[in-house]
Amino acid sequence: METILALAIALLAALFISMPFFFKSKTAGGDEYFPDPRAEKTKELGSRKDSLLTAIKDIEFDYGLGKLTREDYEELHGKYRMEAAGLLKEIDSLGAGASADGGSEDIEREIRAERGKFVSSYDDEEFEKEILRAREVSWNDGPERFCTKCGSGCAQDDLYCSKCGAKLNQTEIQNARPL
Repeated sequence: METILALAIALLAALFISMPFFFKSKTAGGDEYFPDPRAEKTKELGSRKDSLLTAIKDIEFDYGLGKLTREDYEELHGKYRMEAAGLLKEIDSLGAGASADGGSEDIEREIRAERGKFVSSYDDEEFEKEILRAREVSWNDGPERFCTKCGSGCAQDDLYCSKCGAKLNQTEIQNARPL
């Protein structure tokens, strides 16, 4: 009885191990061992397209921050746009991409959508106004107490002056601004 059980287990194990040789699973692009070259090429082109769009976004972001000069921005932006346009034409020729009439329009649409995520709606004047408001608030919220040795502002709970290091006692702290 034990030998029959051992043989049955061995037979089931052999069938389980040999099943992939008899029943190959199919994937969307073809056989899992021999994928469709057209699907592989489309996947590769899609990956390159995504990396080019990311590079274009990075260039626009860096230009917006002032890290790139206008000439560098125009050179890099033009180079990547031309490469992306060629890539979209290649994707269209495989029949897996966007329509043939709107390749560059698709790129521009994607760039505009991504640009809206990074570029702020403020222009330079609005930034300056916001900075001025922040400075006015910080000027009005200045220190109420000052060190008698150096005249720098001190917080209410400071025991030592942060500028000169002098020990601050209640008698040494003035409640008025220095001259």
